[in-house]
Amino acid sequence: MQSSSRRAAWRALLTATVAALVSVGLLPAAASQARSSAKPSIRLVTAGIADSRVVAKVAVSRAPTGARWKLRVDGKQQRSVPKATRWGTSGFLAPGTHKVQALLVTRRGAPLSVSATRSVYVNVSVAAAGDIACDPNQPGYAGTGTVCHQRQTAALLGKHHYHAVFTLGDEQYECGVLDAYKVSYGSTWGKYQAITHPSAGDHEYGTTKVGCPKGTNASGYFAYWGAKAGDPTKGYYSYDLGGWHVVVLNSNCADIGGCGKGSPQEQWLAADLAAHPSVCTAAYWHEPRFTSGLAGDATTVDALWRDLYAAHADLVLNGHAHVYERFAPQNPDGVAAPDGITEIVVGTGGRSLSGFGPPAANSVVRQSSTFGILSLTLGKSSFSWRFVPEAGSTFADSGTTACH
Repeated sequence: MQSSSRRAAWRALLTATVAALVSVGLLPAAASQARSSAKPSIRLVTAGIADSRVVAKVAVSRAPTGARWKLRVDGKQQRSVPKATRWGTSGFLAPGTHKVQALLVTRRGAPLSVSATRSVYVNVSVAAAGDIACDPNQPGYAGTGTVCHQRQTAALLGKHHYHAVFTLGDEQYECGVLDAYKVSYGSTWGKYQAITHPSAGDHEYGTTKVGCPKGTNASGYFAYWGAKAGDPTKGYYSYDLGGWHVVVLNSNCADIGGCGKGSPQEQWLAADLAAHPSVCTAAYWHEPRFTSGLAGDATTVDALWRDLYAAHADLVLNGHAHVYERFAPQNPDGVAAPDGITEIVVGTGGRSLSGFGPPAANSVVRQSSTFGILSLTLGKSSFSWRFVPEAGSTFADSGTTACH
């Protein structure tokens, strides 16, 4: 009885002491509560994007033994990690805005606490190149010399998580026949066929190589790609990618009714651009309107360039010239202009490399000694580029430009 009275007295004294300390500001009011009543909690310290995945850091408090935590992205739970691990990543995400939370759970997965929600934005990641795969019967097909490096450039596609691959024509040499596509392109770059949006080159139509069948209308190309290449009588199409509108054109003008003003392709392009007034627009096809390469300028596509410029397009990609060349923004007359289109020629996909004639106006970067791909980041209102050389090479070019 005496012991019970003594305990009651001690409790009363402790309560009075805590109340006195709280009243004079020497102890936070929350501390007057028993520690046992505090609940486990988790919060997101940081949440960013790296290689199309969420990378997050968390802070965990009062978690019981065996507790774990996991990210929840757009309502879908990711793989859990021990509570002592402060960093976590999600799986690869599609372009666009995503909602991220951190979830603290017991050893058996029962929820203990969830963080506030944060929004993150995943930019579009693209790989691009043209002039890619040698004919299987070509001397040097093994790729150990100065030609046929399609295996080396294809290896670059697996070094990063790309949402899409743009091929800039002449995917398959020499004549673009289906059997060659299956053997050469298919065994290298073809591993990424599901995310590839192709464009047709002159070799697909067999028009520039002695011994290639004429009048095939790129039948091997369209058979390999199927509906992804668009209507076989046209070879041009468009699609949306993230917040970007992307147009794929056909520079084999003689085979599709022309590319000039009033041609079927030009009329389609003008209508397509009018129907898709995106903040950012990109286009690609095979033969470049402007180049310092030995192939020369493709003036046949002038009307297409003018339509793109009038619609405030931002980026044009081409192949055909087996070089890498980047131009400052310019208008359809080849005059540098702040509202001009940035053109990048990426004919370095593996087949072979060529050379340059006199530098064209507004050409700011040129190289013809390194195979590689162009890595693009297409953002909400800008784009970034980075040339990625094949293993063992060091050439680099990178930068960022705002959309118009």
